[in-house]
Formats: sequence, structure tokens, C-alpha cells
Amino acid sequence: MVVEKPAFWKNGYKVDPDGSVRYKCRYWCECQHKGNHYIYLDEQHVECHECGYHIHVQPAGKLNFDGIPNRDHKGNFFVAHARM
Repeated sequence: MVVEKPAFWKNGYKVDPDGSVRYKCRYWCECQHKGNHYIYLDEQHVECHECGYHIHVQPAGKLNFDGIPNRDHKGNFFVAHARM
């Protein structure tokens, strides 16, 4: 039995029922937790799933002509690193 992976695992984004698109953001928190959020283009912070710390978001690559960041080598549109 082959289990098909969700499309967002491959394409890096999710489409909400209203048509809004959320993009993959990888974060690393000062509590040593790391994880993913799917965020809108205008979001500036993500919250750590473990401790709730707010981490500033940055584009993972240069912005294309639509204002969407190019994906990094891990498939992230955005990254967020807490200062450690």
C-alpha cells in the first residue's frame, strides 16, 4: 500500500478554503526547538510551538517579481532564527 504525501510537503505552501496561500517557514528557537509554520506573505513573526517565543521572520531567498521569496535548498520560503 502506497500512502501519498500531502501536496504541501512537495510544493511548500498550503491553500486555505478562501483561496489564501500560506508559505512554509522553518524556525529555530532559543529553547532549542525547531519546527515549521505555514504563514502569509505579510507575517513578520512566528511563535515557537514549544515555548511560545516570538521569532522574527525573514525571506529564505530573493523576492521574485510577485513579491514571493524564492525557496532555499530545503524548500522553505521563509526562515526564522531566534538569537541564541
